[in-house]
Amino acid sequence: MASSIMHLAVTNELIKKYTFKDINRLKFGAVLPDAGQKQAGHIKTGLWGYNKKGYYFEFFRFKFGDLRKEDDLYLGYYLHLVQDACYRHFVYDIHHWNSHTPGNVEKLHNDYSIINSYVADKYKLHNDLEVPSEFEKEPINEICFYDVNWFMESLDKYFIV
Repeated sequence: MASSIMHLAVTNELIKKYTFKDINRLKFGAVLPDAGQKQAGHIKTGLWGYNKKGYYFEFFRFKFGDLRKEDDLYLGYYLHLVQDACYRHFVYDIHHWNSHTPGNVEKLHNDYSIINSYVADKYKLHNDLEVPSEFEKEPINEICFYDVNWFMESLDKYFIV
């Protein structure tokens, strides 16, 4: 639920503190759920009597647990889901934000458009993401269709000051 720029900022801070096998795959994985068709990339499931949704971490670990340990794309993807879960807790549970209030989602997206360039500048982010070669063969594509072409084009706009 956080913007892709926020995910990149968190990922870049992790890169400063930890060693990863493939930083490019990590960063691409950290934003990939946002490219999933109709939010399917976020792997949500019904919780608490189906009146709330949460992230289906168990499914991801079952399906990609070994890859998550070996391939930074899958680790980045998992980190995205964890970050979104924390964000949702902060926004919904702590601050009681309501996505059903008319205009709230539009206001949130407007806020993203305002802060994206600030976050990119503050954390010295550059749009250096690349789609991994032969991405279409990655097992993660079993989750949903990822419109990476659209996503990469829209990501460019986040870096415009």
